[in-house]
Amino acid sequence: MNGPAQASIAKAREEFLAMVDSIRPDLHRYCARLTGSVIEGEDIVQETLAKAFYTLTLTPDLPPLRP
Repeated sequence: MNGPAQASIAKAREEFLAMVDSIRPDLHRYCARLTGSVIEGEDIVQETLAKAFYTLTLTPDLPPLRP
């Protein structure tokens, strides 16, 4: 994959990361407390955000992220 498709995905990724930037610290803190491990908490956050990035491409409307 290259060219316009790759540029489009990169742009969408940057927009997504900017959108979740404000809630990421709270999400990480919550996951770290839940698991008892900062490292495992970060793993969960990364997996969750990867799933969210994919899922958001399937929905027409952006759901509220904070809840």
